[in-house]
Amino acid sequence: MVRIKRRIEGYYLVPLVIIATIYAIHKIISPLALKGLFLWIAGAFLVVLMTAFLLKLSSYVISYPLKKRIMAIHAFILDSFLHVYLLFFLAPCNIIRWQYKGEGTPILLIHGYLHFAPVWLYHMRFYKKAGLGPIYTMNLNDPFSSIEHLSENVANKVKEIVKETGKDEIYIVGHSMGGLIGSYYAIHDAPKKEGVLKVITLGSPFHGTKVANIAIGENAKEMRLNSPFVKALLKDIQKEKKIPFYNIGSKSDQLVIPQSSSFVVDKPERKLVLDGIGHVGLLFSSQAANQVVNWVKEK
Repeated sequence: MVRIKRRIEGYYLVPLVIIATIYAIHKIISPLALKGLFLWIAGAFLVVLMTAFLLKLSSYVISYPLKKRIMAIHAFILDSFLHVYLLFFLAPCNIIRWQYKGEGTPILLIHGYLHFAPVWLYHMRFYKKAGLGPIYTMNLNDPFSSIEHLSENVANKVKEIVKETGKDEIYIVGHSMGGLIGSYYAIHDAPKKEGVLKVITLGSPFHGTKVANIAIGENAKEMRLNSPFVKALLKDIQKEKKIPFYNIGSKSDQLVIPQSSSFVVDKPERKLVLDGIGHVGLLFSSQAANQVVNWVKEK
């Protein structure tokens, strides 16, 4: 009999952590009114999480187009939990410098719009377990600057990594806007293109996204659908011969619209299309993390 080992996905574990924390607060606090409030909140969150899980199960027996709507709702519910987790659980961790030592080729992880370095903690567990690294994260610090300016911040970080490790080759992994920044850096700001072994992106809007119309900052303007910036970057990527690009995206991404914007490569072995996972969910997906590991290990 073959045993199938399954891992609980991070985008399910995170809501459980939130619910458990709220329930723990309910047990600790003494005012009766507050105890009831926190218990009610924990119960409501649990019902919402179970609804998402049941939607996921139903998607296996329902066909499109209804399945597409169900997966979109599933992704939206889980991403709502994940945003709470980022704000109240991971944001306080931003005071710590997150990196893992290693003997291999350095990997630099670049976060997205209005995010911060600790968003990579779930992925980093997979990378470390696979023996990759050293693994570095960074905070972009200038949240509303142009992508060109943010690429300069990446260039400064890479110089630090080269000085620290003595290695002038690197893998770039970027989520959302971080993938655009990493791509721009690799093509325009890297000291030598051969030094960037691969650029791997997760949910990066290479063709732009309609959601950027309601965001603020120069970088948000650049990420608008078919903006002059994304058109120029897309043309540069298509002409680039030395640096291989790899894309991960989701059909249920609610921030990259249209979802096809996450893909710039044609080769099927260089892209992974997921479903039922939201924009932030890509950072808590074992499928996405394992695919990054596989691509980095490929020669």
